[in-house]
Order: sequence, then C-alpha cells, then structure tokens
Amino acid sequence: MVDSLRYLQSVGEQVRHAFVGNKTILSFQEYMEGFFEKPRVHARDAAQYIRDCFDFYGTTTANNPGGAMRRFKLFDRPFDQGPGSLQEGEGGAPVCGHEEVQNAIYRILNGFVRAGRINKLILLHGPNGSAKSSIVAAIQRALEDYSRKEEGQLYRFNWIFPSEKLVKGSIGFGENAGKGISGERVETYAHLEGEAVDARIHCELKDHPLHLVPRMERQRMLRETTKPDSIFQLSQAMLEGELCHKCRQIYAALLQSYNGDVLKVLRHVQVERFYISRRYMHGAVTVEPQMAVDADYRQVTHDRSHGALPGALQNLALFEPYGPLVAGNRGVIEFSDLLKRPLEHYKYLLGTVETGVARAPHSVWVAAQWAVLTRMKKPVSERYKGELRKLVDHLTPLEKLQLYDRGEAPARLAGPQGRELKKHVQDLWRESDAYPNYEGRTGASARELKTVISNAAQNPRYKCLTPQAILLELEELVKDKSVYEFLQQEVVDGYHDHEEFVRVVENEHLDVLDEEVRDAMGLVSEKQYRELFERYVQHVLAWTRGERVRNKLTGEMERPDEEMMAQTEAIVMTGGEERREFRRALIANIGAHRIDHPEGEIDYSQIFPDLFRRLRDHFFDERKRILRKNSEKMLRYLGEDRAQLSVKEIAQVESTLGSMKERFRYCDNCAKDALLLLLTKRYTD
Repeated sequence: MVDSLRYLQSVGEQVRHAFVGNKTILSFQEYMEGFFEKPRVHARDAAQYIRDCFDFYGTTTANNPGGAMRRFKLFDRPFDQGPGSLQEGEGGAPVCGHEEVQNAIYRILNGFVRAGRINKLILLHGPNGSAKSSIVAAIQRALEDYSRKEEGQLYRFNWIFPSEKLVKGSIGFGENAGKGISGERVETYAHLEGEAVDARIHCELKDHPLHLVPRMERQRMLRETTKPDSIFQLSQAMLEGELCHKCRQIYAALLQSYNGDVLKVLRHVQVERFYISRRYMHGAVTVEPQMAVDADYRQVTHDRSHGALPGALQNLALFEPYGPLVAGNRGVIEFSDLLKRPLEHYKYLLGTVETGVARAPHSVWVAAQWAVLTRMKKPVSERYKGELRKLVDHLTPLEKLQLYDRGEAPARLAGPQGRELKKHVQDLWRESDAYPNYEGRTGASARELKTVISNAAQNPRYKCLTPQAILLELEELVKDKSVYEFLQQEVVDGYHDHEEFVRVVENEHLDVLDEEVRDAMGLVSEKQYRELFERYVQHVLAWTRGERVRNKLTGEMERPDEEMMAQTEAIVMTGGEERREFRRALIANIGAHRIDHPEGEIDYSQIFPDLFRRLRDHFFDERKRILRKNSEKMLRYLGEDRAQLSVKEIAQVESTLGSMKERFRYCDNCAKDALLLLLTKRYTD
C-alpha cells in the first residue's frame, strides 16, 4: 500500500528542486549575478529572442522543385514529439513546405536585430489553407518550449512590501528598514514567505529587470559585458528603454522615501522567471478580428493588499494596463485575419476552427493528396521545345504531383525521357508565377478538408477514421458544385477533374495498402530481389566490357548469362526501350553515382527506385493467390470465425497484425477495413 504522506513529500521535494534549479525566484542581486555570467542571454529584445529560438532548433536542407533551401527545424515541431510532449491535437501539426516563407521571416527578424528596433508588422498573406496560422502557431509553440530551456531564460519583476513586523517607521521606510524581527539584517525581501508579505505588485507589461538600472549606467554596463559584434547587437529597447508608468511611479516614490539610496529600493524587487504560454496569454497572443480595443488602462483596485502599502504609495493613483497587446509584450502577437477588421460577429469562431487535427493511417494523406490534385494546372506545352514539349503536354495531374513531391518522373517514360523531364522541374514549378491565377491558388482548402475529415470520423460504417470514409465524403463533396467554386472549373485534359481525382487517390491508397500488407506478411524479403538485381548488374557490367563472370557454384569463368539478363529486363524495362541502350545507360548512371559518392557501398535501390519497384511488384504479383488466402485468414481472425483457424495459422495472422500495428500504426478495426478493401479491389481473380 502506498504511503500517501511519503508520496506527497516526495512530490513536494521534486517540485522544490525544480523550482530552485530553474531559478524561478531571485533577488535583484542574484539576477545580476546570472546576468554577468551570460549577458547576451539576458540582454535580448523580442526580435533577438525569437531569432535565437529559430537558431536553437537548427536547420536542415529541403530539396524541392525550386531547388535546395534551408528549412528551420522548429517548423517540424520536434518539441511535440516523444514522451512528455504535447499531443498533436493540442500542440498542432508540422508545417509542410513553405521554406521560402520561413527564410523570409528569419531575414526580417535579422533586419529588426540590425536596426535595433522592431518597427514593422510581418504580414502573411495568402489563400485559405496556405498555412499562415500554422506558421505562427509553430513559432509560438517553439517559443513556449525554448523559454523553458536554459538558453531561453526570461525574467520579469514584482514589487514586494513586507509586513509591519519586519519594517517599521512613520512612512513605512525608516532607519530600521531591512531589519528582521530579531534585528538581523535583511538584504532582500524577494524570498519572504507569504505571511511576511503585506503586498505584492506585479508588472503587467513584464518590464525587463535591467530597466531598474539607471539608463547611463545600464548603457555602459551592457556595452562592456555583451561586447556587440556581427552576431549580437544591442537594441534600442535595452539601451533606451524605461520602466512602465506604474513601475516608474513606485520606483520614484521608494527612491524618495529612502533619500536616493537605490540599493534599498532594489530590496523590494523580486525577479521572477516567466515562461511563454499561449494558453495563459504570456508572450504569445492571438488577437481576433473584433471591435474592442487591444489595450487599455484601469485603476488598481483598492483591496486589503494594496491598502497595506506604505503611505507614500497609497497616495499614488496607480493604473494597470490590460488587453492582448499587454499580454503579448516581449513575445509574439498574432493579428488573425488582420485585413478583415473591424468585425463584430463570430470574432472567436475564426480562430477556433483552425485547430482541428486527425490521427489515422493514411486518412489525412488521402485527403491532402486529393486537395493538391485539385490545385494542379495543366502545363503550357508551348513554352517548351522539341521532345520536351510532348513530354510536358502528356503529364497527368498525378504525375505532375509526384514529380513535384518526390522528384520522380512517370514510370511509363524511358530513362532518357525521364531524366530530361526531371531537368526541367524548376521550369514547370515557376511556369505560372506571373499569372494572376497561379498554380496552387485555386482548389480545395484546409477548411473544406477539415469538414470532410470531421464528417468521415462520424461515419457509422467505420469504427475508426479510415481512408475509405474520407473517400466517401470526397465523393459527396464533389457533387456540390454550386457550393464550392473550385468545382466549377472546366476540365482540361484531366486537370480539374475533381470527381476522377477521388478514384485516382483511391488507387494510390490501394497501392500503399498493398505494399504494407505484403511487407507485413513477409512473403518476399527485399534481400531476394536486391540479390537478383545485383547479379544482373554484375552480368551487364561484364557484358559492356566484353569480360566473363565467375560462376559462384562451379568457380568457372563464364560468359554473361544472356537469358537471366533478358528475363530481368522483361520485368524492369518499359515499352519502347532497346536492350543494348538500356544496359549502357544503366552502367553510365552507376558510374555517375560513384563519381558523386566515391566512398561507401552502392545502394542500387537509391539509384534505380523505379526499376526496384517494378521488380518488387513482379515478385508480389506472382504471389497474389497466397496474399488473398492470407488476407482471408486475417479477416476470419478479426471476425467471428477465429475457431476455424489452426494454431499455426493463428500464429501467422498475429505476426502479420503485430507488424501492421507496430510499423504502420494500424489497429484491429483499421486493419480489417483495409483488408476488406484490398480483397474487393485487388485480390480478386
């Protein structure tokens, strides 16, 4: 039985250690000690802090049709992954793409740092579903996590006024100020416990503690300790900044009562570490479209706490600011739908509908792929010359999507044609930049997809959110042409054919399911067709050089096996290719790869992914009958006929299901729905 007292004491000790370790409450002297240890950490304004947050999570290189670009890892939201992180529904999803926007924001932040002041708003403008809110949410979430790191420390301060037991005097601050009950010297009031404190006044604007240092001395200190250079520069906010009006009043009144002794004034300062939080509106605030003002002042309530202030302060008319602009100070403020202001109605709804997230194998991918297909534009073939014009003109929407997404040329094209098309990906990507209705502008938006996903999740035919339910909802959506303007576009050579796109996406989903079920069943190991391809390459290389190869069984040197090469080429070659040219091109590609990668073993699956896919599909097609029987056994196991299976069959099924769950995130219900779909669409005679 658990000892509750011991448990609570253990928890209390952990909290206390964390509280002390995080340096949550400090006196002003203790804060200054931390400042002198890491002056650049403490002397940043908001722009420097956000820029450093970008740098803290690092960068990677993203390869897209526009070329290689720097990608900031914070937009992958690594802090929302792993044990103890926020769940995706609460934290949000990573931002896909938009590397140009990320780099533009970083350049603007650098501009603010160089200028020493934040003198502009950053405006994100684009159509619905273009990730504007997701970009800001990722930055705010990164700041939340960064502010809890040692490198991301942020501090504010409060004013502490001890009880009369500690301080006595005609105006509350006399010669005995700073002495305890026993007469011992009290250097600071920052660490007094609750009963010893009569009043605690906090700063709503989260004034920087360094603003308590007189301006001239602060400027000298900052320049000497931080040593500004090309990496770190002091901002005007740190050099010229002043306390807010309320704190300035308190500071001046205390300084006067202590006859100019600033050290006695600083005894009343309690420096407090704070953390950026969207939920509690600390340094991360979203301002909705509204009629109300974004900030205002109100007089401090005269409650018992403030009535306990010294007489010199009770005579002051103290006002406190409030509102989203105040709460967002020293952080990020997002003006949602700024161009729609003022707007009185539905002011909270616009922000709320942006937060839905769904988890299920391939469900979101199916919806997203369909949405991207709706935004594809047919290439303008007249812009290209020679054979390239024909290649571009025959690109289907799906082929164009895959060319953009994975850099893969259509499998139907011969090697030279595919390489020629891939060389001009950037030309296709930039083709419509100058057009008002550029590629990607018109099509299904994220809001429409969220409606589809929400409706699919409630489909009574499925116990889980599945791609099948998504496809059913998409079939219903494309019927409402009067509701959705993008559905009214004219179909041009397969482009804008949104009804057909549903069938295209379903077929793509079936390909993925087919591959995952095959892998989970372990019918053919990848090693088998890798070994076949490596043997084929070995014989082709000998053929091109006019050499012989050693037979592994007999040890004899023999001519290249023409029959084996022909059988392999019958599988991997597309129609219209000549075998001799195919072999020479294959060896040339291997040689080019070796020049670019002189070290390490050659992975043919990376050089020839299309050939490997065809070879693998051929292996699996020969085993379709086995796949169908195994799938039927799995359905019996997941249904009411488990007793009809033998012990060996049950073990086999459980092994397959375990692999599907562990590797591909299926549950029993999702696996059952997927197998039924495959049996209906693919594994039939």
